[in-house]
Amino acid sequence: MRGTSEGSAPATELDPQTITESEIDTSPRTESGPAESTAPPTSPSAPSATAPPTPSYRSVFTAAPLAMAVVDREGLVTGANAAFAGLLGRDPESLPGAVAADLVDLASDARTWHAYRELLGGKRARLRRTRRLKHPEGHALWVRVTVSPLPADDGGVLLSVADIGDHRELQAQLRHVRMHDPVTRLPNRTLFFERLTAALDAESYEESGTGRIGLCYLDLDGFKAVNDTLGHRVGDELLTAVAERLNRCAKDAARTGAPLVARLGGDEFALLVEDSTGTDQLADLAESLLDAIQAPFDLSGRLLSVSASIGVVERHAAGTTPTALMQAADTTLYWAKADGKARWTLFDPERNASRVTRQALASTLRPAIDRGEFALEYQPLVGMEDDRVHGVEALIRWHHPGSAH
Repeated sequence: MRGTSEGSAPATELDPQTITESEIDTSPRTESGPAESTAPPTSPSAPSATAPPTPSYRSVFTAAPLAMAVVDREGLVTGANAAFAGLLGRDPESLPGAVAADLVDLASDARTWHAYRELLGGKRARLRRTRRLKHPEGHALWVRVTVSPLPADDGGVLLSVADIGDHRELQAQLRHVRMHDPVTRLPNRTLFFERLTAALDAESYEESGTGRIGLCYLDLDGFKAVNDTLGHRVGDELLTAVAERLNRCAKDAARTGAPLVARLGGDEFALLVEDSTGTDQLADLAESLLDAIQAPFDLSGRLLSVSASIGVVERHAAGTTPTALMQAADTTLYWAKADGKARWTLFDPERNASRVTRQALASTLRPAIDRGEFALEYQPLVGMEDDRVHGVEALIRWHHPGSAH
């Protein structure tokens, strides 16, 4: 690709990272001009599209606080104001003749480049992109780039660039607040499921990694009693201390990347292991989590001892959904609780199949009663020695429509 209409694209000094937020107005230009334009209104003294503004507009163009440049049909800068040079950290004398696409990273992806070339040819009404540029001084520069055709018969466009760094920073801060738990500062349920969904996307595990995923789903044993007896302030202190220990365990267990530690709500935490290497890795992690949590907590001079139950799931990522993985983890956590708490339990497909069968059977009991499928029968009890009837036992028989009687 290029910043001009011929040859290969010149090397760019821009940061390769770009944001996908963008807007392309695909409305075709009419003979009377573009559907929308940010250029100054036309007048008898209006400048041509291939030259800097004429004297009648030069002072306004030069002093404008918005960074602007005039670009000809070939994509070359023919004039730029002081704000444009200052924002991009360029020498004003070096801008005339520069390739505009290279200055603001419009040639780095095919879709943007195609739309930009069509706009230069008068076939588009406007192009807008958000870009992360690299300032000559080394820092990142987030800008909103807008390209609009000039209302002139011989073509050319007006390139305007707005610094949106403060806006981006505010957006990042708001996203962080929205995606993190205010008590523990850990990622919350929303961010956890965002990461989990991304990890299970086929492209993320087909290109590299093991193609497997693991999850430790953890619940504190007896946390409600701490809240009820010592108050929510102590409960929050305990949750924060637990989060710190979980983070340490995650970092110690990291082989390629540390597991994501998240608080899903209440006293529930999750550790997501992307590109896991098998059940042994998850078992080692779960064991370290139990050991870390069972050590007493010193909360403002008060020693507290708690334990945790952990459900462990490890499987191939292919064919797995976030819902299925969480259901398996939740079931396994229930097993750990039912088996005595203060332990970890690995997901067992056979045990789960038996549980599903029992649940399915239980769900049909009430309708079966309503349909009169149960019958009371008495079975005699006969003695083996004297062959006499010594009594009867009452039996409830279920005449299930799906089985032989």
